[in-house]
Amino acid sequence: MVLALAVTAWATADARATRLVTGPEVPAPAETAAVPSTVTALWRVDYAAGVRAVASVYGSVVLPGTDSLRGLDAATGTEWWSYRRAGNELCGIGDGDTVADGLDSWSGVHGVLSVFAKNGWCSQVTLHHPTSGARLAQRTSPNPDPGALFYGPPYVGWLGADYLELWRHDLVATIRYGNQPNPVNASGPRLHCTFTDAAVTAMNLATIEHCPAESVTALLVLNWPTPSDAPGDDDWDANHSQSRIVIDTESPEAVLLTVTQDGAAVLVTAPEPAVVIYDVDGRQISRTATQVPAAAIAAAARAGITPVRTYHGIRYA
Repeated sequence: MVLALAVTAWATADARATRLVTGPEVPAPAETAAVPSTVTALWRVDYAAGVRAVASVYGSVVLPGTDSLRGLDAATGTEWWSYRRAGNELCGIGDGDTVADGLDSWSGVHGVLSVFAKNGWCSQVTLHHPTSGARLAQRTSPNPDPGALFYGPPYVGWLGADYLELWRHDLVATIRYGNQPNPVNASGPRLHCTFTDAAVTAMNLATIEHCPAESVTALLVLNWPTPSDAPGDDDWDANHSQSRIVIDTESPEAVLLTVTQDGAAVLVTAPEPAVVIYDVDGRQISRTATQVPAAAIAAAARAGITPVRTYHGIRYA
């Protein structure tokens, strides 16, 4: 009986369905001194649609499969490493590196993240070395499916329709936010809201939220990325945090353009399409009309997280 139980456990274990083939730890390529005047294709490969490929400044391109990912040499297309979780769907992959300042640096979540589904959640999170594929960190979280990764040094997060988690460089959670399944804190922050956008920096976690109990219009909410960052709060509890400010945009839809330590900029649909900048105290600093149609802004809001990239300290949306 003991042997039979052991065999059954092994046959159904995650370890049996997981295969990691590692490759070399290749030095990061040198930054180019100038933007090239022409671009030439070096190689081409097809990959599964549905999850976007990522390119790492450390010299690899990571391609998604249905239940796997592959790390390729960016210069040649040669496969360096692969990771597969048989039977578990790949929810997403991500890379927030823009400067190769060392994988062990606390300046960000360095490496390539893979997020796989299990039991209805995108719960299996692994941080990989970008050129060898080796595991650098792992965690399990009740991440909603569907959802998406979003980066902002030194954090990365997963945003679902009604739940958000934010993780630091070693994938330790700094905030658990929204409707937690099996909640540690049943009265946690921002319950009964839906989230359509998120962005983060070292000092601000910004979300666009729709909360029927508070407003019929979109809310811009600013939070401390780590609760103990709040003045006068020395306790760090990922399940308990207070919002820094809740701002009613007075618009049915809003899209985050950027967030800084001083505030955030959003694109709104009403009363007319405009870019609105707020400070961390909730004051409107400026409102500039835009020719972007309201329907296009609404479509972008429904599409989910606005892609943002930081390069040499400048954020691009």
